Amino acid sequence: MGKSMKWLSAALVILAVLLGTALAGDVPPQEILDWMKNESNMYTSEYEDYISFDLPDGSQQSYFIVDGGFSMYGFTKEQGGAWKYTSSGMAMEYHQVTQLVRHDDTQLRADGRTYPDDLGFDILCTSPRTVLSYHYDGEYFSVCGWTDPAKYEGTVIVRGTALEYYPAGSTTPEAVVDAGENLRTWTFDFDRHPATPEDAKALASIARDKVENLFPGYTMRYYSVYNHGDWADATYSRIADGCLHFKTVTYNAYCDEENKIAGQFDIVPVPLSASLLKRLETEPFETLISPYPGDDRFLTDDAIDTTRLPVEGEILVADPQSRAIIFLTKDAAENRYVQVFTLNEQGEYVLSAKTDALPKDTYLDMWHRVDGEVSFQWHQQRGQAGYRQLADGDWYLNWVMIEDEEGSFYFGPYYFGIVPEATWGGIGSGSQKIVVGSFKSYELDGADLISLPVSWETAIDALDSEGWAVVNNPDPADRLHLRVKPDRSGASLGKFYNGTPVQIIGQKGDWSQVRIGLDGLTGWMMTEYLAMGKEASSVYAAFPQKVYRDEYYEGNYAYDDKTMRNKISLTGSYQVVGVVEEDGVRLYILLTNLGETGYVPQEWMFDGNG
Repeated sequence: MGKSMKWLSAALVILAVLLGTALAGDVPPQEILDWMKNESNMYTSEYEDYISFDLPDGSQQSYFIVDGGFSMYGFTKEQGGAWKYTSSGMAMEYHQVTQLVRHDDTQLRADGRTYPDDLGFDILCTSPRTVLSYHYDGEYFSVCGWTDPAKYEGTVIVRGTALEYYPAGSTTPEAVVDAGENLRTWTFDFDRHPATPEDAKALASIARDKVENLFPGYTMRYYSVYNHGDWADATYSRIADGCLHFKTVTYNAYCDEENKIAGQFDIVPVPLSASLLKRLETEPFETLISPYPGDDRFLTDDAIDTTRLPVEGEILVADPQSRAIIFLTKDAAENRYVQVFTLNEQGEYVLSAKTDALPKDTYLDMWHRVDGEVSFQWHQQRGQAGYRQLADGDWYLNWVMIEDEEGSFYFGPYYFGIVPEATWGGIGSGSQKIVVGSFKSYELDGADLISLPVSWETAIDALDSEGWAVVNNPDPADRLHLRVKPDRSGASLGKFYNGTPVQIIGQKGDWSQVRIGLDGLTGWMMTEYLAMGKEASSVYAAFPQKVYRDEYYEGNYAYDDKTMRNKISLTGSYQVVGVVEEDGVRLYILLTNLGETGYVPQEWMFDGNG
């Protein structure tokens, strides 16, 4: 054998030894491989590594990496039984796994201690020194630590519910942060682990024990953490003057506001019946009143004091919100209605809206509802509709979805009319026409669900276009000035693109006084550059497609006017309808489907990646 062949042979031996020590070395049983090939749609290649454990209760548990190192599957075999698939998913999101390495009881950790046994493993990734460690805790293989030098120069050890942060080369933690009941949420996704002590402290600031007693006189009834611990929702209650008071709060660990409160609202106080108040003295709150999102609040038939809140008929569902209390009721003839009550300045409950008789199988979709909305479903969910409460307190149709033998029809009316077969936020320049007008019959008061539109034709026919127009420049590249007075010398409040919907509120010579949105943006436009009424539907919108840059995306923030003094958060879908300049800063003017207007510096937005 020549020298080159001897060298190659020796190199292969060394490589084999290295591979043997790097991989876990276990061989998956054929029944697991058969399952992967026959049952798993994700299994497209041979496995990269596999590891198996004999557990104290006589069962076995195994894991192996497939699909180029981006997926990990788990299997369990009970004593005397067969292997069963138990878990799958990303082992370490955005980190390609290369090896599974078994723990042993001589292996030193960052704190100078060793593992108690070999019932654990490290997941090694292609990223240098990136490791995620799992160890058996008597019930599960749970995260017990990690090293991710791209985010923290050191090692994190999970001990109980605490995270210990060890700087590189130190056996003493620089910080210990208790995750409490949120531990599994914090460590669910490796890419979103609290990488630094500062991250962990931020998450801990919205833990249950930190926010449970923030509101004197209130008792926390519900708490849920989500999005890897970044967010939490909580509901608090108190009983005062015979009324139920609910406070709903959303916390964000990285919010700059006091106590990390990202949003909160209080419901309209609900007068409770004497019998319910009596039962609350001795029975658990949660058995009588539900604090959970998506539930009907009241779990008894006689919850409401109808002498103070004169709702008529049998109450099927009660939905207290921040500005109204909504009831689904049934009369003696089995007819169903929605009744909406508000609280006036004198503290009296006033019926502010009542529907016509609804289909007899109508119910309220409480699971998907949000404050300020009411959603109906009927005909076994083939008919669905949602109404939204506007700033003036009135309720208007927000969307309709009808299914029949020919398919489904989805329709979303906006404050200015409709965008057939499209959405307000999805209009591209020159690609869509807008049909403007008012839906006089689409208020919740007197609503008849059966008469709602079932096609674009019936939706357009229901529009009253009187008093509406859209901007219509002969050259779509031009923009039309909105001026403070009916004269070309008047200061400009902005220049607006073709398709911008406006309400005509006055006329003077060659000028029309118009309102854009519902926030008070009014001025004068030249009438010859407006398409009125039905003619408006022939104008193609020329809105530029802009999206927020990543650093400004959270919250859809904008300013409430061009002076940029007050920042607001837009809740509806938006279009860029105009531009204006103030003190040398060029601003986009945004208009939402709800009639909100906002001003955004052009540097906040770009054309997007689509």
